[in-house]
This record gives sequence, structure tokens and C-alpha cells, in this order.
Amino acid sequence: MVTLIEGISAEGKCVPPTIIIEGSWFIEDWLNENQDGSELLLLSDSGYTNEDLGMLWLDYFITYSGARPKAPMKLLLFDGYSSHTTEDFRLKY
Repeated sequence: MVTLIEGISAEGKCVPPTIIIEGSWFIEDWLNENQDGSELLLLSDSGYTNEDLGMLWLDYFITYSGARPKAPMKLLLFDGYSSHTTEDFRLKY
């Protein structure tokens, strides 16, 4: 199982993808020359995101989107998945 999280703006700018792989350890063969190193590779027992991985992704999004207290505001849209609705997640974004 693999989950891919993408972030794309209305201007066409992209946050590098987050790839969540089912497993407990990384296998070197998963990496290849088509990756540029900006991808966020994460592991979970289920292959899906969870509360902890959701927080890692939010930090990643903040870094790559240039979100800052004095920067122009950003609108972030989510579905109702539980990792997007935790108190820590809502307070951070």
C-alpha cells in the first residue's frame, strides 16, 4: 500500500510529494534517479497517513509553501480525514 499526498496551488506551484509507504523500514531500492530528493518519504504500518504523519506533512507544507506569520495568507483545503482534524493540526495551521 502506498499513499501519495500532493499540494498544488491555484498558481500551479507544487509542494513536492509526500509518499507514505506501508512498512517498518526503508528499502534502498525504493529510491531511483527519477527522484530529485525533495520528496518526503514516510512509513506507516497501514500505508495510510495518521496523526503523527499528518503533523510531519504540515511542517513540510509550511516549509515548501513559504507560509510565515507575515507572509500572504494561504488557504489550505482538506477532507475530513481524522489526521487533519486533530487539535494540534488545527492549531498549527
